[in-house]
Amino acid sequence: MAFSMFPKDTDQLVLAHLQPTGMIPFNVPPTADSMFLRLITIGPDCEPFGVGAPPIIELRAGTSRIMAVPAAPEEVVFKELGQDVATAHWTREEPQDIFTVEITILESAIRPWRVRFINADPQPLGFVWVTSTSEANTRQPRVSLDGRRFVQGVGAPRSDFTLEVANIGTGDLKFSDTADTDVGGGFILKEVPRRIEPNGCATLKFSAEAAESSQDDVVIPYVIGSNLGDDTERETGTITLVQVGPPPVDPKDHEKDHEKDSKDAQKDGAIDKPGHPPEYTAIDGPLDADFLSGVGEERLTSQLVELQRNISQLAHFIPAALRPDLASRFLEQEAETGTENREPPCG
Repeated sequence: MAFSMFPKDTDQLVLAHLQPTGMIPFNVPPTADSMFLRLITIGPDCEPFGVGAPPIIELRAGTSRIMAVPAAPEEVVFKELGQDVATAHWTREEPQDIFTVEITILESAIRPWRVRFINADPQPLGFVWVTSTSEANTRQPRVSLDGRRFVQGVGAPRSDFTLEVANIGTGDLKFSDTADTDVGGGFILKEVPRRIEPNGCATLKFSAEAAESSQDDVVIPYVIGSNLGDDTERETGTITLVQVGPPPVDPKDHEKDHEKDSKDAQKDGAIDKPGHPPEYTAIDGPLDADFLSGVGEERLTSQLVELQRNISQLAHFIPAALRPDLASRFLEQEAETGTENREPPCG
């Protein structure tokens, strides 16, 4: 076994003050003479927490009691059926806040091993740990990224951006990629640190040269070149770089645009009604407000019909002296009835 890194489903396990984990199993080969568990407690602000209270580390070997592991030179003894089967103690490395538990196997056997951590510090802390039969193999980096995705629009001007990278693992993070590495898709790694110590941070600087045109998104999963080892299976060191193509046209949006254009065209062809002083637009005024607003259309129509009838009647009462074409009898009859009753002249 090379090593096993925990937790498996997240970057780090964050515990509040006096919050415990469950009993977490880990594998100890039945033929192993010793086993190592290397734990880092992760403080805020990308730096070691300092000389805070050490976590409580508890172990259980097979059917033994759950025992708290002391700091060296003291040690705890695990018993099964009255027999000593193992001993354990821990040492602390400062300033990185790393704790190494050394387990000495006294009786080889196939037995389950479990560990539990309790945060004894008032400050919430993150926990990451590695197990191995080799102490050297427990020194493993783990990447935590401030952002795992950067988007560049197609046709956008050239731009630079940075990503903060934290090492929350138990060993130094060493980068194998160098500056000016072309990672594809128009993205270039411009600046990269040589290494990041545990509980430390640094930045990666990229240059994004946008494509002039593209119908589809260009997605570049860039895996950071480093000594992450088997931990890359969790894709902790993967950054997704995207060049976004033009958005697809929704047919519904096209219909809405067509309707808007039609309404705008109608609006452009409409006749604007000019404003008028109140004395002109008052009811029964020269420009009735109801007429201007269209509300009084029916009343206006009736008024126009009445006006036409009055004009027709008035046209027939022209003085006789001005109407020599009509016989006097027709004029007399028209005066009596108010209407014209003219017969065609006989030939």
